[in-house]
Amino acid sequence: MAGREAFRDQVRDSNDIVEVIGEAVALRRAGTGRFTGLCPFHNETAPSFHVNAERGFFHCFGCKESGDVFGFLMKREGLSFVEALHQLARRAGIPIPETDPKKFSRDERLRGANRKALDHYQRRLRSEAGFEARAYLKKRGLSESTIAEYGLGFAPDRWDDLITTLQRSGVDSATLVEAGLAREGKRGGHLDFFRNRLIVPIFDSQGRAAGFAGRSLDGSEPKYINSPDSPIYRKRSILYGLHQARSTIRRERSAILFEGYFDCLSAWQAGIGGAVAVCGTALTPDHAKLLAAQTRDVVLAFDADAGGRRATLASLPILLEAQLRVRVAPLSGGRDPDDIIREDGADAFREAIRKAPAFVEFLVEEARERARSGGGRAAAAREVLEIIARAPSPLDREEWLTEAAGSLGFSLESARQEMARLEGRPAAGRTRSEGAQSPADPAPAPPRRSPTPAERDLIRWADARPDKVAGLLREAEPGDLQGFVSSDLLLDLKQAAESGGSRLAERIQELLAGEPTDGQQLLIEVLEHQVGLNTEKQNPGECLDALRILSLRQQLPALRAAAGGDGEEALTALAELQRVSEEIDRLRQGSGPQGS
Repeated sequence: MAGREAFRDQVRDSNDIVEVIGEAVALRRAGTGRFTGLCPFHNETAPSFHVNAERGFFHCFGCKESGDVFGFLMKREGLSFVEALHQLARRAGIPIPETDPKKFSRDERLRGANRKALDHYQRRLRSEAGFEARAYLKKRGLSESTIAEYGLGFAPDRWDDLITTLQRSGVDSATLVEAGLAREGKRGGHLDFFRNRLIVPIFDSQGRAAGFAGRSLDGSEPKYINSPDSPIYRKRSILYGLHQARSTIRRERSAILFEGYFDCLSAWQAGIGGAVAVCGTALTPDHAKLLAAQTRDVVLAFDADAGGRRATLASLPILLEAQLRVRVAPLSGGRDPDDIIREDGADAFREAIRKAPAFVEFLVEEARERARSGGGRAAAAREVLEIIARAPSPLDREEWLTEAAGSLGFSLESARQEMARLEGRPAAGRTRSEGAQSPADPAPAPPRRSPTPAERDLIRWADARPDKVAGLLREAEPGDLQGFVSSDLLLDLKQAAESGGSRLAERIQELLAGEPTDGQQLLIEVLEHQVGLNTEKQNPGECLDALRILSLRQQLPALRAAAGGDGEEALTALAELQRVSEEIDRLRQGSGPQGS
């Protein structure tokens, strides 16, 4: 455990968070050790994204994303913690130990098998056995540089070609099956998973072969087969071509999403960067998150046939929910992008991408077509609104709703009412009686309260002088810290303070670097504004006394009400009211416990 923590800390300390984030975000200095820029995790025009170099964390006051250098890489590139840790270790030139021997060993064993399989497939493509596959690639117009860049290969028409080669190099059958390179035969033994197929390797975010796709060369069905999911390959959470396209996507701030592998290959060869594709599956929320970590703009360039249009319609809600701005390329003639690039030229396709309209235009045209086919104008319009309703931003929904209503010939008011019905809420502009909240409807969330100055200063003191504040928090009663906006955070810090100042400091750092929580957000917001704290002249005990006074004052209304009654209970309340009032006076006069 200690060794793993030391390795993690060494990697964190060796990677300047400003430099790492600065590779993806244009940062500007905003004070000593503080930087700001446009958030890479949501769309904004005014910078709300802040990086604190001294404390080693980032926080966006807009979308509330926050974390340390590992968290940024995980969110930005869709990596696991271990992947982010290893990527930053390599960036800093730090040797990677086997931090989790069992998992590390398993994953490396599978990746090792994939590396050997990739080399084998590539050699087979260059061999005499690969003549037909090379002829096919030539027919598709792919150059040697494109073939090499994407690592294409060939699996011969033999039952055990790969198995025999890899077993000779020390890869056992169980590993081949787990990696999806072999399968068990019906009569025992093992068989190659891919046979007589062009091999398209699928690389993960770090450029490692995670899985493979095999394309039929003899017209047999299915046209494509894909590696089964494995511990290092999940179709629903990996995008083909992202490793090659990432830098272009970031530079151009836009991605092109295709259906097919060859669409990506043709686009790259034609100089059209930022091209990615799904891997033998429909688009998933995980795919959308991967895209959202790279850009906010996506152009859908699916096939122009009926299947491609259905896939576009199915993908739009998923992309909108990820807060992506989506345009749909106007492809025509029932062709796929690969055909269009080869037949019409790269410039024509590039122009189609440049002029791709917002997705609403595509939806409207689809609705008109369905209406012409007898589906009914209102039903077709309702399907458009159902997709628009999936967008999280009310401003975006209003903009798209206005455009769709005008194009489909409906009044904006009727469209708003239908949208409200779909969202399960009253329509904007309706009277109170028409849109009154029903008893079953949840009450609107109350406005978020802000912590008092005493709360803020006590938290800042805990950060600035944990050794001094730990003793105060240990002595404080839990009731002294309850009833405030920051109560949960203060009680968390009090629990850490029971083990001393060093543990209190560690807990603050853990909160800053951990997963986003309400406590972390509050802590970051307080620490980002250090104005007013003077550790030389002020005393943390004064903050705690101020909280005690506020806590006692909260008791006064109920005590006064009880003391105004009759009987013994009123006398008891009167005595307690007197005690609380005297305690408030004592604390106000500064006779309460003070920090030393």
